[in-house]
Amino acid sequence: LRSGHWPSLLAAWLHFEVSFMAWMLVGALGVFIAEDFSLTATQKGFMVAVPLLGGALFRVATGILSDRAGPRLTGIASMLVAVIPLGWAWLAAESFAQMIGVGLLLGIAGASFAVSLPLASRAYPLAHQGLAMGVAGSGNSGAIVSIALAPLLAVMLGWHAVFGVMIPVVLLTALAY
Repeated sequence: LRSGHWPSLLAAWLHFEVSFMAWMLVGALGVFIAEDFSLTATQKGFMVAVPLLGGALFRVATGILSDRAGPRLTGIASMLVAVIPLGWAWLAAESFAQMIGVGLLLGIAGASFAVSLPLASRAYPLAHQGLAMGVAGSGNSGAIVSIALAPLLAVMLGWHAVFGVMIPVVLLTALAY
């Protein structure tokens, strides 16, 4: 930790952790959403897959932006943009088609690889970049947090509200940069 900039490493890990929490919400809440909208198994499977597609699509643009504007600014911007689909799901998502849109836009959170890994690796010398990227990459445990906690919150608050709960978490992460 002394050979690099640990606050950047912490920011990279936190960005990854929270991004994965947001990115996986549609899947974590899929049972609740499918029940609410009377989805078929095929529709549910597609809905759960769409955030992954969104992540793949946004990752290229986010990587370019991260190279040009820097991972910090890109990280803040991506967190702010991720609030849009979270707010949509919380306040207005009333159909399968809308949840497809939410999932696609949540792909911006899935593009977190293109922010977190450069942020971590650029903060450490070459001899320690593997460790730095490993620490930052362990933030993908946010998926586990989302998958474990989101259904519990959905039982208490409803699935729409879980998306709303995620908004301040994402905004606080943007402030952590």
